[in-house]
Amino acid sequence: KEACTNMMKVATMLLISGLLVCMGSIMAEGSGPLDQFVKYTSPSGIYAANAQLCPNFNAANETMCASACLGNTSCVSFAYLANQQVCGLNQYSMLYTVVQGGGPTMAYYLRLLPRDNTSAAQKVKYHLMTPTRGVTLGASSVLANTFNNALEYLSMFPVDDLLYFFRMRAGDMHPPGQCWGWDQNLKGSIAGLFMMGTGNAMRWVQNDTLLNNMNMVVTGIKKAQQENGYIMAYYENETKTHENPDYVLSWVTHGLIEASIAGNPDALQLIRDHITWFNYNPYLPEFMPPDTVNTPPEYGAAEGHLIYLIYQGIIHNTRMALTPLGLKRDVDVVQTLYQENDWLRQLIARNTSGIWQKHWFPHNYEVTAFEAYLDMYVLTGNSTYLNAVTGAWEMFMTSFIHVGGSMAINEGSPSMWYPPGSYYLECTYGDVAKHGEDNEDIPHATPACSGPSLHSHALDPRIEAAADCHPTGETCGSVFWMKLNQRFHKLFPDEEKYVTEIEREIYNVIVANQDGGRGNRYFANLHKYKQASTNVGTCCESQGVRAWSSLPEYLYSYSSDGIYIDIYSMSSINWTYNAVPISMTVQTTFPSSGDVSISVSPSTPLVFEVALRCPSWVSSVRPIPVSLNGVIVANMSAGSYAKISRTWSGHDTLQFQLPMGFRVSNYTGASQIPPYHRYALEYGPILLALTGPWDAGTESIVMKGVDITRPEEWLVPVAGQALHFSVKGLPGYTYMPYYEISSQIFEVFPIIMH
Repeated sequence: KEACTNMMKVATMLLISGLLVCMGSIMAEGSGPLDQFVKYTSPSGIYAANAQLCPNFNAANETMCASACLGNTSCVSFAYLANQQVCGLNQYSMLYTVVQGGGPTMAYYLRLLPRDNTSAAQKVKYHLMTPTRGVTLGASSVLANTFNNALEYLSMFPVDDLLYFFRMRAGDMHPPGQCWGWDQNLKGSIAGLFMMGTGNAMRWVQNDTLLNNMNMVVTGIKKAQQENGYIMAYYENETKTHENPDYVLSWVTHGLIEASIAGNPDALQLIRDHITWFNYNPYLPEFMPPDTVNTPPEYGAAEGHLIYLIYQGIIHNTRMALTPLGLKRDVDVVQTLYQENDWLRQLIARNTSGIWQKHWFPHNYEVTAFEAYLDMYVLTGNSTYLNAVTGAWEMFMTSFIHVGGSMAINEGSPSMWYPPGSYYLECTYGDVAKHGEDNEDIPHATPACSGPSLHSHALDPRIEAAADCHPTGETCGSVFWMKLNQRFHKLFPDEEKYVTEIEREIYNVIVANQDGGRGNRYFANLHKYKQASTNVGTCCESQGVRAWSSLPEYLYSYSSDGIYIDIYSMSSINWTYNAVPISMTVQTTFPSSGDVSISVSPSTPLVFEVALRCPSWVSSVRPIPVSLNGVIVANMSAGSYAKISRTWSGHDTLQFQLPMGFRVSNYTGASQIPPYHRYALEYGPILLALTGPWDAGTESIVMKGVDITRPEEWLVPVAGQALHFSVKGLPGYTYMPYYEISSQIFEVFPIIMH
């Protein structure tokens, strides 16, 4: 608008050959200019991210309009009213306008933008790098069991089913296989799920069956690719519907990038081709969400603009931009169309309305946009993005995350919103069973296309959802939160708080929501029963298997000076520093015990730094000694990293103990049971759940006669069962890790009567 105004001041709206030009120059009449536009033919009109660039001007024909638009780099479309011989030029805008398309008196043309193959630049460098190979999880550890269950889960997906809609879109109306679960409405998303999980897993283990299946999926997508680069399982004209340009495209982007990292030679170019198609699609303005001013009446109808989580789509462009094939255009599309400046300002101001009242659809999926905005900081160096995401992180930490780490915000209409500090608990939505029933006889959802629709969460049919239900603890949000904190850790390595967030998400949500190799729970219920798991390709299965299969990458980080040991679990890592191979083994039974022994073995003596994390949850206020070959060489303090730089030989061993103790949290949320008080217990980073007699009067578990401020006085370790504690004087009551809860009735926040 400002550029247009300035040009009008300079040119005084030059009248050239009867054509009033706002900006640019006029090309000679002919068919050439129109060849660079696509004519929109829908008579019903569209809502698009277009706003008038300049006042309407007189034009004898569409060619003159096209020439004017081509002469202006900001022009992306024009509308021509034949009966009035008037033309209007449009530019991208965050405010949406209704554009009538086609008809006898109006023609609407979308510009085919010139290609820019300039590579994306990473203006801010990470201080740490994430391992993509060389980490092995120790047998029988909690994380190894979770990882192995992921392999079992991935093995249930037939390749023909994963490619079913890709082949159909490519012209095979009777492809082999069948439609599977959520592919019914989110075509191709389960292929994204499979590639995310398998691509991650194949970096750490050799599984020929899964690797071959992953490569066959990539090959199948390549065979279905169109000449213009398009690869999705839905048709091109379906890009603007449902969650196709955000959810599905993000899933497939993640999947193909992970497959590429795992070694597939075609995967990265495939997603590069498609996102290039996306970035230059003339209908791109239609893929964007409705804004806060011009609300489309079609919103929520069977036809029209159905995209309400568009902010989750930013991530596919930023992830692409940060690959070796990333382009400047990936960044430009975010800044031009996706970026919501008002929202960024809200986040910088720590205005919680920007979280729980996010326009159109508040959701924990906002976190995936925070991931992308932090990517934008890395790509551009613009600290506005960093400041906004830091503000969002702080607001989530203080108001939207449960004790233990699960998400305390979920999707819903205004009547279902989650105010700051609401921390809802009571919700029968997705409960496993009624009191006294075991979940073993409850049928799991079957992978039939007639199964769950777009937002059906495969509830047990015997369970009715409460009208005021506020489910929390969605797996997706926790995985996004892990990924966001991983990004922060790479930027700010010595701020231990980010790794603490990753660690508690892993144990208290990612591991806890897994149901063996059968499936994943959508929500991490903290009250009464865990939810039944599903295996129909839900969003939470997708993100769950993405996290399970990538667990090894969170244990270590590489720095320019050596290595960071971030999360202690039985494991080993082999890597190279200054061209010297190094192997390192961590011996521990964590989280059962805080005892840690680390062997460091370079192939030849070498100087480098080992940074040891001392978690913020350790119960000691005194420095924790670290010994090297039996001699104390450093002291660690809670919430920091101890760095040991020296010449390491082939037989060095570090040893220390992380003191683990109980932490008590008083429940302050909306699910109160007056006049009682509810409390949660954590042991180290592990969220504990209480099993015991259910009190029908309070709809909770009630304990009497204990001093909640001194749990160590009345909790007794159960012999042979790590992290299980009986309650002194109260038989039948047992605390155990929440991640071990299966079909038991339980409470994370029981009523405690002093």
